[in-house]
Amino acid sequence: MLYADVASTSWPKSQEVKDIINMYLDTLGVTPERSLSQQSKKVTELIEECRHELIEQTGLNSHGTVIFNSGATYSLNECIKGTLKPGDNVITTHLEHNSVLRPIEHLKDIGVSSQLIDVTAGREHTLTHLHPKNTLAR
Repeated sequence: MLYADVASTSWPKSQEVKDIINMYLDTLGVTPERSLSQQSKKVTELIEECRHELIEQTGLNSHGTVIFNSGATYSLNECIKGTLKPGDNVITTHLEHNSVLRPIEHLKDIGVSSQLIDVTAGREHTLTHLHPKNTLAR
């Protein structure tokens, strides 16, 4: 899985990004696949071109592997809820962001367990005490 949150990690935006956003706002301004209008068809086409380019540049293996979401929290929720299944165990720390901890907590209802590792400064950490069935997130 490749996760990219370019909106929050790149500044200033390149002129190319500014130009395409301005073109969208000035000439299209609609959502993809929501109508039969020419603008909607063009937005859908641009998204598919972007998806195809990402697949080629990253070496991903199929059309369905590139998902665009509205933001980081929604994306993390999709990844966490779409990956974990009953019987899985998640290892994390109290330092993790709420957008990760909350969905993990909600998944307890379907049988996903979790363990918080104490990451107190100066403390030696071992993983020998952890649950044998763990899902590793990197």
